[in-house]
Amino acid sequence: MPAGILFLLALAILFGCSQSSPAYPINTWEDANCLLTVGRAMRSGAVLYRDIYEQKGPTLYALHALAAFVMPAWGRFLGVFLLEVLACFLTLLCAYRCTAGPGARRLLTTAVFAAITYACGAFCRGDSAEEFCLPCVMAMIMICHRTCGQFTCADMGELGFLSGIIATIKFTILGIPLGLCLCVPFLTGLRWPVRTVKKAAAFLAGMLIPIGLWLVYFALNGALSDFFTAYITNNIFLYAGERPNAWELLYMLRQNLLMLAVLLLSAVRYARHAQLRFLLVPLALQLLVLTVFGRMWLYSLLILTPFTLFSLQGISEGLFQGISRAFPQHTSWRTETALAGLGMLAALCCAVLFTPNAGMRGVHFDDTPQGQLASYIEPGASFLQYSHLDDGMYLVTGQLPQGRFFCNLNVDYPLMHEELDRYLTEGMPEYVLVTWRQLPQQFTRYRQIAYANGLDQYNQPRKDFFLYQRIDP
Repeated sequence: MPAGILFLLALAILFGCSQSSPAYPINTWEDANCLLTVGRAMRSGAVLYRDIYEQKGPTLYALHALAAFVMPAWGRFLGVFLLEVLACFLTLLCAYRCTAGPGARRLLTTAVFAAITYACGAFCRGDSAEEFCLPCVMAMIMICHRTCGQFTCADMGELGFLSGIIATIKFTILGIPLGLCLCVPFLTGLRWPVRTVKKAAAFLAGMLIPIGLWLVYFALNGALSDFFTAYITNNIFLYAGERPNAWELLYMLRQNLLMLAVLLLSAVRYARHAQLRFLLVPLALQLLVLTVFGRMWLYSLLILTPFTLFSLQGISEGLFQGISRAFPQHTSWRTETALAGLGMLAALCCAVLFTPNAGMRGVHFDDTPQGQLASYIEPGASFLQYSHLDDGMYLVTGQLPQGRFFCNLNVDYPLMHEELDRYLTEGMPEYVLVTWRQLPQQFTRYRQIAYANGLDQYNQPRKDFFLYQRIDP
């Protein structure tokens, strides 16, 4: 019964909060469109990194290749939405099992956790690498709560396997499992080094399973060097982007104020809990990775939301205990169930109403920049997105990239820039989309035929879309 309720909750909350859902005309986020374009290419037989270049982990693109099999015209992101629902359901199921007490209280805690997670600013428009890592991180926290840090080798194997999945989605999220690993020698006891070595071996063995399968796949397709170059080397040494300025940090804070406040309460509660205090280490290490070693984006904070569950559980317990003391003669399991049901409904409604994406819900596709510009592109014509991430035109026109590089990613990779310029110099695509700025004048074989205005990352109408057509002799 709880599993069914949690699945319906996942379906409802993502239907209202994710732009991948049928309630939205299209997912306008560039990252989501990049993922689905690569997934469509993989579905058509392209080998990741070798035939089509992107920078995130292979498991993430494999999920989108699977999603590419479910793409009706009325819901181009339907396959992605279904995968998001599954990931959300698994996250909520682990969250439910992580809590204690009567079922009604646990359901309420889980529903409030879902509302805070999927309606916060860090959720962005839906379909991020962080979102698909949430089930793994929540499962790790569930194991930590269940064992209070007294991990067996089997537990370490599970943690390693989950870490391997994270590593093949986005390795910058490995701060959480690495933090747990740093705690193991102290939790096991420094006087028992053999036990620590056994647990480390179990962790590495579990981690090797998903990583090893991908290494075999790339080796069989002659793409091992492409994998290491694109996913490891270029991400470490060539990832572009300045650190957020004060205004951007303030925006991130404002968009995630409730979530961060609850996270701070959880950190305080963990610090006061002797058996779970060690969870502050992975939380701190992941924050360190985001703020010191990486380029923090709005969506980067989403991976921290599983840690908010601990304070939400304490708030829920305190609420029901207060009601029991105030109205002892009226308190029963029926009353608790009714209150929990009302609370879950309120949490769901708040999430759907206050999600940052609410303004795009119900907008007609023809009123989006993608819908306006798609009418200018002839069916079957070749297309290229130049100078920016994928803005969705590959998807709405049904086209696949002609070359290995299909947009300008956030890596300062000279080969990518050279190839994109070569495509235009040689006149390979018939249509070219440029966002934020016009096409450089050096590409004289193209003329502008349309313009549209869209929303930027702050949901402001400040994004320019310029569509160009090749001038044939």
